[in-house]
Amino acid sequence: MEKPEGIKNNSNQKKWYNNKLLSNLLLIVFFPVGIYAIWKSSAIAKWWKITATGIVVLVVGISFGPYDSAEYREPTYNPAIQSNLGLKQHQLVIKNCQVNYWIKNSNKEKWIIFLHGAGADHRMFLEQVKVLENSYNILLIDGRGQGKSKMIDKNQSVVFSDMIDDVIQIMNITHINQTTIIAHSRLAHH
Repeated sequence: MEKPEGIKNNSNQKKWYNNKLLSNLLLIVFFPVGIYAIWKSSAIAKWWKITATGIVVLVVGISFGPYDSAEYREPTYNPAIQSNLGLKQHQLVIKNCQVNYWIKNSNKEKWIIFLHGAGADHRMFLEQVKVLENSYNILLIDGRGQGKSKMIDKNQSVVFSDMIDDVIQIMNITHINQTTIIAHSRLAHH
């Protein structure tokens, strides 16, 4: 027998996943079932479903990701690799930081400066150095507080404008008047 218009099926209202409190509690206590419940529920708004799922993914990613500081080991440097590429290491103390940089001087007029993204170091560009061979003079810099460029006073903050000054000072010392800069950023800003 057909139901008259205007009468809703109440069986869907009595489903366990339509209980907002239970679904959200399950999201915290046992997230796989909680995610299922909030997406199955007709009582929970779509914006909350998307937000809650995003939060769970973020928390799980951080929990199980490769970011455990207890297991972190500072990268080892193999000077032979840089040497084989013709890179020579230099160090300059600028504004309370031992800034380390590497130069490959191919006696060319053209320079390329490689600037790494946050948390990386000059080694991220070693494959590019191999490809460029002797076509350009190359400058690689470990940004202050990263890689081998250590802050002398550990309590001093790294300031972005100081990083720019570091590049300018190194360019002045090495007599680079014109260059191409290739930079990497781990965060995209629009």
